[in-house]
Amino acid sequence: MNLTVLHHFFKRYGFLIDGISPQRYRSDLYEIVMGKTFLYKRISDEQFSETIRKYLFELRGFEIEESEEGESEFIARSKYGVLGFYKERPKEEYFVKIVTSPNVSHADIKEFERELDNLGMQGLFISFHGLPQKIERINMIILDAYDIETLFYPLELIKRGRKAIIYSIEKEYADVLIPQRQQTVLIPEKLLLRTDHVYYRWPDRYRELRRGAPILFYVSGEDIRGEAKLVEYEVESPETLYEKYERLGVYGLRDLQNIAKGKGRVLAVKFDWYTEYPKPVPYDKVKEIIPRFNPITANKITYDDVIKIRGWGERESGITFDKT
Repeated sequence: MNLTVLHHFFKRYGFLIDGISPQRYRSDLYEIVMGKTFLYKRISDEQFSETIRKYLFELRGFEIEESEEGESEFIARSKYGVLGFYKERPKEEYFVKIVTSPNVSHADIKEFERELDNLGMQGLFISFHGLPQKIERINMIILDAYDIETLFYPLELIKRGRKAIIYSIEKEYADVLIPQRQQTVLIPEKLLLRTDHVYYRWPDRYRELRRGAPILFYVSGEDIRGEAKLVEYEVESPETLYEKYERLGVYGLRDLQNIAKGKGRVLAVKFDWYTEYPKPVPYDKVKEIIPRFNPITANKITYDDVIKIRGWGERESGITFDKT
């Protein structure tokens, strides 16, 4: 398989390149060594900077140079350069800004870009909260809550006011898009090969969603089967969304056109990290936890509601989080 494809696949699940090893297993080949750090923790915004400094930089061979802004801004320099053909290559160096405010704007990122230009450095802008969309820049890497929870899964960032949503899905589509374990042999190959999928619906109640937000799926007339994390969302014409996401969803173009009737646009919700609940949460129990729950529409819920539903569904029965 193409190394670029493999690298992209593992990177999507939080693996980082640790190095390149010649003749590791075969005398005529080299190996790209990738590793992942699993953090069994739940952390607040007060612990965020310390966690990032330790696990993303210090334990990966970086030294920290403090700035006048405290622990939220610093320069990270790799201790060891990579040996080149004739001499040691320049060491990695980043200006890092960590933000815990929930209201990160494009103006904040622009200001950081200007700082990088003045310093002549590359940078990392790291947000404790999820951004509305993934942002790419030439001279910096931007990481938000979704990226950090992916890098250090099953790490969970505990945020005050964190939003989540429940989407209803018809059983015939749920059995293909989010199949139960015993159903996987019936799923089309194009979906089995991926873990990121797309759910389509009428465009409503999406503006407050942020990357990494929990998405709970209620199978119409039955129960909440499991949950996933929001990767991105997009509101566009059926034709545009079908061309972009065709291999990730179960709806055909005609299905999308039917959803769009009267408005001309459809909401595409791309999700990943889907986890099936060991014990599906039935409608009556959902109504008990969330009295206002309406299976006909999208339901915005609090993070406390999510925790209660997870508890009933025994989602974390196999995960033990550190007490620290």
